[in-house]
Amino acid sequence: MAGAGFYSLQKAVEIQARNIQMRRDFASRDRTLDNIRSGLLQSGNVARDYLMEPGQNATEPLRAELTSIHNDMEVALLDYSRSLRPDEMLPFQELSAEVRSYWTTLNPIFTWDPSVKRDQSREYLRHELIPRRTTVLTMTRDIGILNEQALKEEEQRTDDVFLQFRQRVQFITVFGLFLGLLLAALTVFHTLRLEKIADRRYKESLHTQKELKNLSARLVDAQESERRAISMELHDEIGQSLGALLMDIDYLATIPIHDASLRDRLEKMKTLGGNAVNAIRNMSLLLRPSMLDDLGLVAALEWQAREARKRAGLAVDFTEENVSDALPEEHKTCVYRLVQEALNNCLKHAAATRLRIVLRQEPNRLVLHVQDDGRGFDSKRIRGVGLLGMSERVHHLSGTFEIESEEGRGTRLRVTLPLAGRAA
Repeated sequence: MAGAGFYSLQKAVEIQARNIQMRRDFASRDRTLDNIRSGLLQSGNVARDYLMEPGQNATEPLRAELTSIHNDMEVALLDYSRSLRPDEMLPFQELSAEVRSYWTTLNPIFTWDPSVKRDQSREYLRHELIPRRTTVLTMTRDIGILNEQALKEEEQRTDDVFLQFRQRVQFITVFGLFLGLLLAALTVFHTLRLEKIADRRYKESLHTQKELKNLSARLVDAQESERRAISMELHDEIGQSLGALLMDIDYLATIPIHDASLRDRLEKMKTLGGNAVNAIRNMSLLLRPSMLDDLGLVAALEWQAREARKRAGLAVDFTEENVSDALPEEHKTCVYRLVQEALNNCLKHAAATRLRIVLRQEPNRLVLHVQDDGRGFDSKRIRGVGLLGMSERVHHLSGTFEIESEEGRGTRLRVTLPLAGRAA
């Protein structure tokens, strides 16, 4: 389109310049012919006045005027000859010859004395001057007609050029419109194709994301099931075996033994067995506290708070509001693990001295608030594995997970879990 515009502008300027030059040439040639005609008429009048003037002294100004008119006509003929076309060469040569013959006819009258002028002037004007002047005027008129004809021909050629230019512009416009429509069609087709690809990729992404969420949920369930099984194995099998071993050690300790070293060894075995039972009990409670299944969520959270106070001296303030014992199992597990992870983060990373936990049950949701006074972190840039796991658990239950933290201003955690009608 830029090339078409440049071509159209260049062609329009060319046509305009050609038209202007054509009219200038015609005006110049027509003006030259007018000068020749006017010079002929003026020279005839001057020659007549010269012949009618009886005195010799009064004829010098008329002779000088004729000489000036002759020079002007020669200049006009020279100017006209520079713009001749081939078909004007012969008429112009004839005109030039007649003009020279006309001035040649005028030259003898300047040598006549008054008596000769008086006797021959009338015959000279009638048979020599006026016929030659008429002939030259006729020839100038014919050349003028040729000049007008040349103007019309040039105008016709200009019209033909303009018509050709208009046809080319129309073709370029139609071709450009066709290319534009083709480009638009290709663009629309390509855009629709890209939209289909993007939609298919988006659906695949949604499907993959859904599968990942389901996998994550299954992994969490499998993890909880595995923890429950390991906790039960530790409590039921190993714990009971160690308990039976301690009972046997206690029985052996009641038998009178005189060997002091053997008695000391029994006491050490009793102490080691008791420590092993306590360690297994703590491991079992950390994996899956039996009180979460037996006594409910509130009791398990209170036990966590007490353990944090005993193990790290952290001041934990736990508050519950209208929390039912009939919560769904996945909700109880989720809240328990959230509080457990929050306590671990608080003890390992936050260097906090106080932790406040609020669990509140509303008509259609369960709300958990956890806030500490630790060192805090940039929650917009830092997200560890623990926080991601907490978020996955909450999102699996269609809840909302919000965490706010600033360096030096502690951390605030807010979790909302929707409750089904029967559970609520």
